[in-house]
Amino acid sequence: MPFCIASLTSMNRFNLLLLFFVSLTTHSQVSWVMQERERPDSWTISSNEYGYIYARVNGQVIYGDGLRLTLNGKKDRCENAVLGTSWYIGLDPSNLANDLEDTSITLEAFGGEIEAWVMLVTEHGRGEKVAYVNIMRTDTAQMAEFVDVMNQEYETVEMAIKPTESFRADKIFPSLRNSWSLDGSREAFGKARELCKRMVEDTVT
Repeated sequence: MPFCIASLTSMNRFNLLLLFFVSLTTHSQVSWVMQERERPDSWTISSNEYGYIYARVNGQVIYGDGLRLTLNGKKDRCENAVLGTSWYIGLDPSNLANDLEDTSITLEAFGGEIEAWVMLVTEHGRGEKVAYVNIMRTDTAQMAEFVDVMNQEYETVEMAIKPTESFRADKIFPSLRNSWSLDGSREAFGKARELCKRMVEDTVT
């Protein structure tokens, strides 16, 4: 049967991406590295050579600080998912962010206060720093349920770091608040799970 352009139009974009990945083989190993084009308030999928797969949307206050749902197909076999975000610090001449890693912080979110963890602080470009915050880690099925609940309750998620007497967040972060659109988050997480399953299948075989 000849290949037909019309058949392409009937396939959704994600299936085309998967078809493209499977065709990128080197010594029978599939390349799983990808990056969808980012657009404001649009959830996208990306992955890297370490097995991490991200469903992510950029921030509405600090654009580069994305809310992300993370899976791992190599180490974790997609069994767990992490909800997290980055938080821009910028230049840090007083080195206030040096001891932030492995620090518990409080976020105002979902109508209350939740505990989160600063897992990593990285430095980029001209010395600008970024903190990576893990908000929740749970098994993948429960994370899917949580994403459903978020979508039922909110169109946009807003979070703010709460300063305390011992943690002067207002001296570290130029903006304590960010927000993210949830439009498309369920679909993006579903695609990320599907991609992760395919990665596991490829790793096993």
